[in-house]
Amino acid sequence: MVLVAAGQLCASNVLKDNATAAINLITKAASLKCKVLFLPEASDYIARNAQQSKEIVKSVSESPFVLAIQKKLQELHATGSSLSVSVGIHEPSETSDRVKNTLIWFNEAGEIVQRYQKIHLFDVDIKNGPILKESQSVEPGSKVLKPFPTAIGNVGLGICYDLRFPELALRLRSEGAQVLTYPSAWTMKTGPHFQILAQSTAIFTQCYVVMPAQKGKHKVEDGTVTNRESYGHTCIIDPSGTVLAQCTDIDDVEDICIADIDLVKLLGILQQHSTNKSRISESTKSQSKLTQMLFGSKCLRYNYQIDVSERFPTLDQLKFIKDTLSMNPQCKKAFKAAFPSIGSANDHVIDLQSTDSSALKELESKSMDELVEKHLFRPPLVVDWDHQLIASEESELLKILKNYDKNEEGL
Repeated sequence: MVLVAAGQLCASNVLKDNATAAINLITKAASLKCKVLFLPEASDYIARNAQQSKEIVKSVSESPFVLAIQKKLQELHATGSSLSVSVGIHEPSETSDRVKNTLIWFNEAGEIVQRYQKIHLFDVDIKNGPILKESQSVEPGSKVLKPFPTAIGNVGLGICYDLRFPELALRLRSEGAQVLTYPSAWTMKTGPHFQILAQSTAIFTQCYVVMPAQKGKHKVEDGTVTNRESYGHTCIIDPSGTVLAQCTDIDDVEDICIADIDLVKLLGILQQHSTNKSRISESTKSQSKLTQMLFGSKCLRYNYQIDVSERFPTLDQLKFIKDTLSMNPQCKKAFKAAFPSIGSANDHVIDLQSTDSSALKELESKSMDELVEKHLFRPPLVVDWDHQLIASEESELLKILKNYDKNEEGL
């Protein structure tokens, strides 16, 4: 067994002040012989607004927050009190005027050895609360970071809103993750979902889940309290969904909770329950050319054991879809951007994995028109952003497409 710590703090828009809070937690975790400290999303700063975030973001080589952590870890390493640190920060984008919401991993020597960029961005307008449009200032990531070995086992990284998308957790588990972490700055309005989602993720992936979180009302440089408040409830959860440790929410003072990561116990759970083995037994198969043709190459690649033909129409149904899309230019544009052949309005498209690659192999040389003409496709199934079935008949699909402008979640 090995000790890990999950940190809780309330970041302001002053990087040096936030660095002091982070160093306090690192010092405490090291004194308790923890091997890894997990810190929340955006620990370096919570800006006044999107514009200020773009103005105060620093590269890791210039950030006083990052440099302070590196210096502290180097000092601890020199004295034999080493630990690794996972922490959420902002980084400037090389390709746009937005920033990147990233999770970086410091090894015991203070070197940044892993980096994950948040894929799912949080855009919400809460009635009588804050308007959070993360996409206004944050550039979404496009890659799932493969789990990597650490002192506490293989760790898979996500950030905050990623927790609502189980496909990411399943993908990380299928690639060998034993510990998952989702550092967060969770809103108060949806606060109760935080721990429920984390426990559910632990159960269906059979992984430890570490949830460091921001807590409290965020302030700015002059001490003014903003209308943004984070939920807290930092916790560490075992593969059975049991909360092993949790930070107090009595006040907003930075704190840590600690727990043992027991990989022997984890192995026992995996041996008793074969859910992951049966679910993802085909996940290592490569994509067929047909899958690539139908779903495009720019989507997130979540591998499922589903025949791609189950998502596509007969010739008459294809004509119906194309005619319907032509009624709505915005929907048509979104579909074409996501699926070159048919399309999807969802930015987070599932790239389905065929269970019958031998059957599909015979069709790889065929064009889309040839496949449709032979009526090889069955009626379309339309799924929402949580990948739940919401339409299987033409009337249902037409209703959804006609109301596309009102459906901010897309298809």
